[in-house]
Order: sequence, then C-alpha cells, then structure tokens
Amino acid sequence: ELSGGEQQRVALARVLVREPRILLLDEPFAALDAPTRENVRSYLRHFLSQLEIPALVVTHDWVDALVLGDEMMVLSRGRLLQRGLPQEVLMRPAQREVAAAVGVDTVAEGRIVQRGGGVVRLRVGRGELVAVDPGGREESFWVCIRGEDVTLEQGPAARSSARNHLSGTVRELTPQGTLTKVVLDVGFALVARVTRQGALDLRLASGAPISAVFKASIVHLIPRSSS
Repeated sequence: ELSGGEQQRVALARVLVREPRILLLDEPFAALDAPTRENVRSYLRHFLSQLEIPALVVTHDWVDALVLGDEMMVLSRGRLLQRGLPQEVLMRPAQREVAAAVGVDTVAEGRIVQRGGGVVRLRVGRGELVAVDPGGREESFWVCIRGEDVTLEQGPAARSSARNHLSGTVRELTPQGTLTKVVLDVGFALVARVTRQGALDLRLASGAPISAVFKASIVHLIPRSSS
C-alpha cells in the first residue's frame, strides 16, 4: 500500500540499518515520478553525507550523478570514456558520446575558418560562430553548447559582450515542465532552454524570427579525432 517514494525510502532504511561499509545503488530512482525522484534524491544525498561511507551509484540520469556524486565516471560498452569531478565532466566533456550522456543539447560538426586574438571562427552547417581558441593544430571539432547558456532575443540583438549573435527562426517548441526547449535554425540546429514565461514574453512560435546570443567562452570544442 506504500507509494513508490515510500517504498524507496523503506528499501534504503533496510540497507542502512545494517551499517554497511559500502553502498551499491543501481538506478535507485528509476521507478519514481519526477517530483518524488527529486525528493528521494535529496533525501539520499543527505544520508550519504551524514554516513560518510563509500557509495557507488549507477544511473543513466546525469542529474543524479551531479547531485549525488563527488566523482563521475562515464562508461559506454564497457569502456571508461571520462572520469573527473561531476561539474568538470558536465561542462568539459572529452568525447561526443560523453557530451550526449551529460545532457549537452547542441552537438554539431564544425571546422575552423579563421584564427586570431585568442578566438576562432568556425563554420557549422550553413552558419558560423565564435569560440575560444583551443590551441593545437586540430581544425575539425564537435561544437558543444548547453541550451541554458543561450539567450533568445527578438529583433536585432542588444549590445553585449557576447561574441555570438545569430539570427534564425524557431523550428520546434517542446514544453518541459517549467522550461521550454526551443530548437532554432541558425544555419544549423541550435537548442535553447527558456522559462515558460520567457517563451510567452518572446511570443515564440514555429517559424518566428529570433536571435540567439551566447558568449564564445560557453562553446566547448571536442577534437573530432578524439572520438
């Protein structure tokens, strides 16, 4: 008669009362709805910090790893692709496969067409963007951009320190709880994530013209040879 969240709490209590020397958790929140998942995840984080015992958590959800983990390891087909602090792996994935695993919204092929002043200009699809120069001789990259780092504006972009001001049109809108996922055509498919109110204020609709603004520093480049 217990709810899913209550069942998970009971399962954790049955394990913890045995005072284990190590805790192994395999997809501990898989059967929970989103609000319950968030509550139980916070509950578990609190207990892990109090108990101070090693815990190995297997999950397909990068948010679980970010909230619970002191160290993150990304594995695929039995291979360790990257290991490090969760925030580092989240912001600086070393391979395209890692970028997909940690929720990077835009991953596109890009090639350097110009270098200078510590930045590079890359051709991505039919468009171009500016990124911080990664150094080295590599010219072909996977261009990675997180949706929450992209700002949307109507009309000409306002004056700012951002190096990228890309004009395009809205291709697709997908409500996702408090946020809305917006897919843009700016010469390539670029994903932005805006609040529900922000989407209403901008009057976003399929086919509507829009400007995407983001800094060169938020563009992460993965050499294609590393994949």
